[in-house]
Amino acid sequence: MRPPPNPGLRLVAIREIRFFRRDRAGWFLVVAIPLVAFAVLAWTFGSAVVRGLDVVIVDMDHSAVSIG
Repeated sequence: MRPPPNPGLRLVAIREIRFFRRDRAGWFLVVAIPLVAFAVLAWTFGSAVVRGLDVVIVDMDHSAVSIG
């Protein structure tokens, strides 16, 4: 019986490469989902900046600092 291999970056990288060779859903999760999320965020924040919005402050504290 062989002893277990020493843990390390190389061992983890080999295991992950083997996983992605067998599992196509893994590629989808690692590549496609982040690209779609990036596209949605870029589309959301790439639009024109909204200007001219009023700011309203509601003070429910009624303290001496907030009255003055």
